[in-house]
Amino acid sequence: MELEYPTNYLQSLRFPGFPVHKLRFKIGSIVMLIRNISINDGLCNGTRLKILNLYNHNIEAEIITGNKINTIVFIPRIILDTNSC
Repeated sequence: MELEYPTNYLQSLRFPGFPVHKLRFKIGSIVMLIRNISINDGLCNGTRLKILNLYNHNIEAEIITGNKINTIVFIPRIILDTNSC
């Protein structure tokens, strides 16, 4: 038996460790990573970044804390899957 739920309902669900369905960023805002992306590139949990540009599939940001300060990085879109929890 296949169940169908309205899209609005599915988008309103909240799971521990997951952000809201749609994140809204603004250029110039400061954000903090909440997961390790690339430790060698300075993109680890707790790193703060300043958003420089927003693209369809990635974010251009400047690292403002840690040993890679002032480094420009690109963070790709990350697909989150509740099945991997």
